[in-house]
Amino acid sequence: MALGEYEDGLCLLEPILAETPTDRQLQRFRNGLSLQRINNAGFLSQLGAAKKMRAGCEDDLAVEPNNTNATLCLARFFGNATGVAGCSKNKREQYLETLKAKDEAKYHFGRVTAGVELTPDEQIAALQKSLELEENADVRLQLAFAHVQRQEWAEMGQFDQSLSCGLPVWHLIFQLIRRR
Repeated sequence: MALGEYEDGLCLLEPILAETPTDRQLQRFRNGLSLQRINNAGFLSQLGAAKKMRAGCEDDLAVEPNNTNATLCLARFFGNATGVAGCSKNKREQYLETLKAKDEAKYHFGRVTAGVELTPDEQIAALQKSLELEENADVRLQLAFAHVQRQEWAEMGQFDQSLSCGLPVWHLIFQLIRRR
């Protein structure tokens, strides 16, 4: 999708959300489009899009204070945004604590997706806990990524051990390429 198509989708969605501000499916769709727009935009455009996404999630919470989707969105925003866009580990933790009290499944998912530093094994454990509490396709997809990351970490550990044994770097790089 071209960047303009994301913007067009967001423009079409705004009046619908204005009529039904508590429709969580529409909010998730808006947030997904916003993330895609941010990921496909240049740096300066990313800042504006990120601020709009944050404002949308804050508006969702203002209309419906128990909206755990908006709370998760804000935890992820504050945990993953650049410093210029408003990154705040303290705010991320506040939103995660709110989730812990209101929706434990989203709390565990949020720990993984909101930039909390976890090892792959810790990510897998948190995601499995989330799935025990509530079945969710997004969590299953994130769990698959965590398993891949754990495998990559294991390969890098083997790479680090080989370096300490004095093997030539070109030999180690060739081994990593062959594994792919």
